[in-house]
Amino acid sequence: MTKKQKFSYWKYIRPHLVYFIVGPICMTVEILGEIFMPTLLARLIDNGVANKDLAMILTIGAVMVSTAIFMMIGGVGGAWFASKASIGFAGDLRQDLFNKIQSFSFSNLDRFSTGSLVTRLTNDVTQLQTLVDMALRMMLRAPGMLIGAVIMSVYISP
Repeated sequence: MTKKQKFSYWKYIRPHLVYFIVGPICMTVEILGEIFMPTLLARLIDNGVANKDLAMILTIGAVMVSTAIFMMIGGVGGAWFASKASIGFAGDLRQDLFNKIQSFSFSNLDRFSTGSLVTRLTNDVTQLQTLVDMALRMMLRAPGMLIGAVIMSVYISP
């Protein structure tokens, strides 16, 4: 396969690289909040409620509300940027596929059925779009939660 014939997805990622980077960063903010929140709750109960310290309860409660807001912003931002990245990726890929089909000769068009070409332009690209979207959301979230949970478990009770 020559270099010109080699197919690369980088061509479709590069124009939307900002979304591919910012999405996982937002998701990391959400993950850090989810990992940090149980320790805040434990501190609230152990130090604030047990000692009936209203000032500490209010302070930790305010930190928990702030953390929840940052988690919400991170979660929404992560989903939005992942969607923008996957939609842009799929749109560019569909455009290139459409342009390629338009360059086919009539003998090539006769060889491929219309249904097959429509399927390639819709279903197959949608599958790749879903893959990119889920990869940006779940491929960072699941390992991040696992690593964070292990670290917090060891930190709380070595």
